[in-house]
Amino acid sequence: MNTSYLRRLRSSGLKALLTDRASSRQCKKLVIDYSSPNIAKQFHIGNLRSTLIGRYVDKVHRAVGDDVTTVNYLGDWGTQFAMIATHWPQMRPSDSYWNSCGDVDKIRALTDCYVVANKKGKVDDGFREKVRETYAQMENSIVNEDFNSPTMQLWQDIRELSERHLNHFYSMLNIGFDRWEYESSQVSAARRLVSDMVKDKIARPTANGLWVVDLPGDELEEYAILRKSDSTTIYLSR
Repeated sequence: MNTSYLRRLRSSGLKALLTDRASSRQCKKLVIDYSSPNIAKQFHIGNLRSTLIGRYVDKVHRAVGDDVTTVNYLGDWGTQFAMIATHWPQMRPSDSYWNSCGDVDKIRALTDCYVVANKKGKVDDGFREKVRETYAQMENSIVNEDFNSPTMQLWQDIRELSERHLNHFYSMLNIGFDRWEYESSQVSAARRLVSDMVKDKIARPTANGLWVVDLPGDELEEYAILRKSDSTTIYLSR
């Protein structure tokens, strides 16, 4: 969260509210995207910070009469889930134990699976390649709207579990959102966007097969990656 924005909000929105000038103020139409955690991970202090700051901004703008829409953009897609899906068969507890677990213990087990899979991917080329294949298959399933494979069923189960886990915290904090959006819902649109950028020569290929957009004048990065060599999307394009 930009601290200078919070300072401006305190000096404008709160001042108008406390001095009874909100009625004469020109209202704004705002979309506030906040909280937005990843699935298969425990709700942590970073999520809490974003959630509380976002709720504060939401409340102040509503109090002064602004038209606010709040969005929780759930991180339910990406290579991190392909890692879990690839390694989960080796780490999944027995059915009897799993079915007796509460949501928090299940989320913790999935988080542990990701940690182990991530470490394995750094040293095991074969595993890393299998993760890439899994992710490519998942993206094709999204594009073709085919959710019948075991991997996609696992993904749906984990997303449902994660939403229950998150809603538990949101209810304790008395926080709700106008809309829940999902990263996975943007996969097809992201592919079309990058294809259009390629046609319009805005994006270009690199020698190793990536599709990128140049960042002239950026001292830190020469370009930004939009699509991997296997045509799968990344967070920036989604």
